[in-house]
Amino acid sequence: MDEPLVQSFAKVADDLRRYIEANTVLPDPDAGFSLFVGRTRCLDNAAVSQLPGWPAGAGLKHPQELACFGYLVALSDDYGQAMHGDWKASLAANLTRDLFPIDRQSFTYRPVEVLGLAVGVNALIGQDDRLRSDFADVVRQCRERGCTDTTSSWMYWLAESTLDKSTTSRPNIGDSNLPINVAALIYWIVSRPELRSSVDPDLMLALEDVLLTQSATRGIAIRDLPNASVTLASLEVSVQRRLRSRLDETTIVPSTTKDAIELVKRISENFPLFARQLLRRRKDVKVRGKKDKQSRPTVVMSDEYDVQDSLHAILRLFFNDVRDEVWTPSYADNQNRIDFVLPDFEIAIEVKHTGHSLTQRKIADQLIVDKEYYRQDTNCKHLICFVYDPELRLKNPASIENDLSAPDDDFEVIVIVSPKGK
Repeated sequence: MDEPLVQSFAKVADDLRRYIEANTVLPDPDAGFSLFVGRTRCLDNAAVSQLPGWPAGAGLKHPQELACFGYLVALSDDYGQAMHGDWKASLAANLTRDLFPIDRQSFTYRPVEVLGLAVGVNALIGQDDRLRSDFADVVRQCRERGCTDTTSSWMYWLAESTLDKSTTSRPNIGDSNLPINVAALIYWIVSRPELRSSVDPDLMLALEDVLLTQSATRGIAIRDLPNASVTLASLEVSVQRRLRSRLDETTIVPSTTKDAIELVKRISENFPLFARQLLRRRKDVKVRGKKDKQSRPTVVMSDEYDVQDSLHAILRLFFNDVRDEVWTPSYADNQNRIDFVLPDFEIAIEVKHTGHSLTQRKIADQLIVDKEYYRQDTNCKHLICFVYDPELRLKNPASIENDLSAPDDDFEVIVIVSPKGK
């Protein structure tokens, strides 16, 4: 990342930070949300003392106050300990009202308050408490009857997943041309530690691109305190990740499925160069006991097993986890085949070596069998079939690649023939 860009992001972050500091006033729920976004969970009394105290005279009667307090107590279970009982009682009282009125004047239509109450419930109310299940039901209704815009949907979903870790129905992102405030919120949510492992790395990169590109080219229009808070947090994480990525560029292990697929494709396309170089072993090596200089023995890609062994060795240079997939397809005459799976990226790699018996038609027939096996009997979502054709037996390799490759959201097939004849 260029120095001018880093300085530009630093200026944007400084402006956001000033706005947040000037507008964080308790017991506003937006202020509680801002503190929740900007701070990690406090783990000791010294850290608790750094949280702002609850304002004198501020009650715990209205949902706005309850939500703000919920954010603070989520940062520390000890925050305002003497008020915990009042908070629970007041929440129970609020749940007896009409929560989805026609005029929409209820906390259920204000996602920042819904999330604040949810994190408070998660911190203060046990799993078996009826109040917890009652509020969880309200949150589920919010997803069905509340605000339907993208940011609200994601806030409701985070509230529900906070109370129920098994929640899986993540909202859609919507339009691919996301405004920066929407991208920032989604990025902040999916980059939370408890959710990060279940998120597609490609989604993270796409959101980062929106954040970094729009903030650098268009600037950031500060709309409100919650927006400023998630934008600052997301921008800081994005810049740090990109800088760390730049420092790690000397490593060769891909970080996303997209990168892994491109790397396997490149290895397959360049494999003939590797095989050719192996044949050019040194011929000037002096061997003890012999007068003439000898050439070194090498590996000749005479059949599919030679290609598999060589490709396996190459893959281990780039991937930490390369597994042999042993199975017996119907066309293999009861002989086990060994291909490879990259479990970290849900990629299966199929190797074929053309010969007198392996024609273009047979390759197509075999691939149909292979595809169904990997689709139904493994966790793979991508199948890369590398067809090694050293003698250029295939008359129309482009047609094999185009006809047999099948881009699909559920299961993608990529066919690569190398080298290619005319």
